[in-house]
Amino acid sequence: MRNTIRQPILILAVCAPRRTYQRSARRYCREYILKAQVGNRYQQVYGAACRQPDGSCQVRS
Repeated sequence: MRNTIRQPILILAVCAPRRTYQRSARRYCREYILKAQVGNRYQQVYGAACRQPDGSCQVRS
């Protein structure tokens, strides 16, 4: 059996808020871009999250 050294995977991410908008009388949402580097690969993820009545946020797809 050969010994293998596993390299840790480095994950770096930056989340930038974008446009804020109102979906209903008391529900605000914000678009975001998440830029992430996983190992040597870069990705951008776009999404939106909306504030719920209890103060938490729900991510929209």
